[in-house]
Amino acid sequence: RLTSKYFPWYTKYNEVYKDYVINNEERNKQIISVANELVKSGRKVLIFVTRIDHGEVLQKMGGGEFLYSLHPKRDELIDSFKDGNIKCLISTSVLNEGFDLPIIDAVILAGPVKSIIMTLQRIGRALRPYPNKSDAIIVDFADNCLFLKDHFQRRFERYILENSWKIEKSIDESSEQTKLDLDW
Repeated sequence: RLTSKYFPWYTKYNEVYKDYVINNEERNKQIISVANELVKSGRKVLIFVTRIDHGEVLQKMGGGEFLYSLHPKRDELIDSFKDGNIKCLISTSVLNEGFDLPIIDAVILAGPVKSIIMTLQRIGRALRPYPNKSDAIIVDFADNCLFLKDHFQRRFERYILENSWKIEKSIDESSEQTKLDLDW
């Protein structure tokens, strides 16, 4: 359960993002905890971040290897992830499009975005069919602060439209989203 945080209306988006996402120890610990649980259960996990500094924070906290567009060992990291030597990979938008690894069966959306298209592209990394793959787990965070609360609400409304998706629980059970008439 994430703690809500108040930001005055005049706070700039970058300040909110840095404080509530990148430097939010509670939130980042939850991301790492969920990733570790998924890896322990045999999942191939891809964590998406929006900013390099957030990926670096998560990597230092033990979230896995961090891949970004100018990484000097980019191809090596991708090959290690494909081969199964890396069980959890943190990535920026470099893997949003044109990356096909159907064995991925868990995606954590650690970097909240407003764009529905980008969100669906990221989720799509785990939705590829693969032998013996029966499902995919997508983890999103119901961020509860200026800007990010509205961004999550927008994503959540899109998730509801996907009839084949089963929404099991909300990270923040006190949020408005859990009060919707859904089969939890």
